[in-house]
Parts: sequence; C-alpha cells; structure tokens
Amino acid sequence: MAKNLLSVSTKKKVKRITPRGLDQKYLGEEPTWENQQLLTEDEIQSKLASAYNWYNYFANPKMNREFLTEFMVDSGMSKAAVQMMNKVDDHHILPSTWKMARMITMGYDAPKIRREILFNDIVEIVKRGIAIAEAERPPSAMSKSTVTNNLLADVESMVDANDEQLTKFYELLKNKAPKPAMVTDIANYYQPWVDEMKEAYATKDTDFKYAYRHMTKKQIKERIALFEGIINDCKSYVGNNRKAVVRKPRKIKPKSDTVIVKSLKYQKEDVDLKIVSIDPTKIVGAKELWTFNTKYNVLAHYVSDTGLSVKGTTLQNVNDKLSSQKKLRKPDQVLPDITGSTSKAAIRSFEALTTKASVPNGRIADTSIILRAVK
Repeated sequence: MAKNLLSVSTKKKVKRITPRGLDQKYLGEEPTWENQQLLTEDEIQSKLASAYNWYNYFANPKMNREFLTEFMVDSGMSKAAVQMMNKVDDHHILPSTWKMARMITMGYDAPKIRREILFNDIVEIVKRGIAIAEAERPPSAMSKSTVTNNLLADVESMVDANDEQLTKFYELLKNKAPKPAMVTDIANYYQPWVDEMKEAYATKDTDFKYAYRHMTKKQIKERIALFEGIINDCKSYVGNNRKAVVRKPRKIKPKSDTVIVKSLKYQKEDVDLKIVSIDPTKIVGAKELWTFNTKYNVLAHYVSDTGLSVKGTTLQNVNDKLSSQKKLRKPDQVLPDITGSTSKAAIRSFEALTTKASVPNGRIADTSIILRAVK
C-alpha cells in the first residue's frame, strides 16, 4: 500500500450519485462536505448519521465495491490490493467500511481515529483476499502462509459456531501442534479486533456504534473476553514451544601489541643524557621494565610475575612488592649500567644506589624514557 491512508485527502472531482423522481425530492442528492469547516461538532455528527441513512437506501453491493475500489486507487494502493479486495465476499466487508471510504472520497475530512479504523479494515479485507487467492492455488503451490490461513479459517468457523473448545484453546493448539510462527499470526490477527471492540464498548462514537449495532454490549464484552483468551493461549503456546537458541560464546580476538600501547605517551629521546626509548610494544609480556623520568631524575624498575601490559598510559600486572624506584644524583653515570649490562648486573647497580627507594605508580609520562624491557 503505497501511501499512508491517514493522510489521504481526495481533491479530484467525483461524480455524485443522482437519485430520480420522489427519491431525490424527499431524500436529496448524495451528501457532500464542501463546508465542513463551518459546521459544529453536533452538526457534523448529524450529517454523518444522515449520510449513513442515505447510503443505506441508495447503495447496492456492486456500488459499494466500486466505492471501495475508487477510494483504494485514489489512496495509492496497488492494483494487486484491489484485486485481493474483490475476491472477498460482500458479507465480509463491513458497511461502515465502504460508507466511510465513499464519504472521504466525497470530501469528508475524517478524524485520525476514523481513518485508522478504515485503514485497518481494508488491510484485513486484503489479507482475507490473499488467503482466498492462495487457497485457489494447486496444492503443490501452497505457501506456508496458506497453512496459517487454513488454521485461522478453522478458528473462525469455531468462533462463528460458538464452539466451547475455544475456551480451552491452549489444549486445542497442543493437539494440532502448529508451528509457533503460525500461532503468533493468529494472535496478531485477533488483537486489532479486540482493540476495536474495546473502543466500540466504551465510546460514544457514531461509527463504532453503527459498525457493532448488531451486537449488545454484553455480547461485545463476551466476544472481547473470548478473543483475549485466544490471544493469551497463543502467547503461552508460543512461549512454551519456542526453541532456545544456543549461541556459541563470542571468541574474543586478542589485541595486537601495537593496539595495546597506542595511547601510551613517552619521551623518545634525551640528547643530553644520550638515551633513547625502545619500541614500546616490547613492554607487552615483559617480566622486567626499566624507565627513567628525565624531569625528576627518577629511575624505576618494574617487575611482573605474569607479564606486563598497558592500559592507557598505565602499566598493568605490576608486582608492587618487587618493583621500586630511586632518584639519581648522577644519571649520566648510572644509566649506562642499566642499559648496557646484563639484567642481573643492572639490578646490582640499582640496589647499590644509596638514595631512598619507593614504590612506582606505574604511569608512563611524556617525560619518561623507556630504557629496557626483559622478557
């Protein structure tokens, strides 16, 4: 359906039905709505009632179908939708549907609620037509939706016959064992009916009252309870028969060393001390790391039991009990021993320093030289 029916406003010139003889004298011509904006709400309701009576007297089944066809075409619906509508018997099309369609075609500026009702009615008519078309196909050409419609047709027959099995609809579904998707379609089919009947039961709207004039309030209430029971049983059946989807746990792709250290900020070189930083990716997995802060002359020795990593600008997996830092008085004399000797010799040089040791905070700053990593 190409356009939203809620926004349709017919502006083309429409040929009016012209009664002859005494019919025209006493009942007048077909109602039009040119001056609707000048009418009060009571006057509009009175004119609606008169229009319904006028169409009751003059319209016939062939004319009614022409009214609905014209409205659907003007609304931008496809030819296929019109064809499906024409497959549906007259008794499945509510009088209020084609009357409202004709009145809108004649210029009636219908409120949103009336257009919504009309739209939903036409959608259901087209769906019914589709079901009829699919039932006409050879058995080999039947689709999954045909099976659903056949099941729905059985339920509709039971509703028409007031079958007591509907009060135990869940048991009926268990016996027939349809697929959950089909049962969901049944629930979705009856939900708009329940919503409309609830509105008809509570509202004073003329259209709703007219559409359900063949039912008492008690009958409407009973039908609402019946349909709600069907819908709830459908939901219970679907919930109890839906296969649990077992998904494999997502395999976490390990981050590359480059990605891990991408946010790390460090000093690449100190010309005066003649020291440069190593490739920061060597930090990842290292059991020892030596850094030197050129701003505060602090040499840090980090130790890890499982291998160091980086998060942002902070080292991870640091053993604080084994790691320490000391301030250097003569960095130009100490640092060559750290970078140019064996790991054990570097540790001995570090322990020989007489300045006070403290626990490093693990942050690598833009004044930090990454001296050495030992794996």
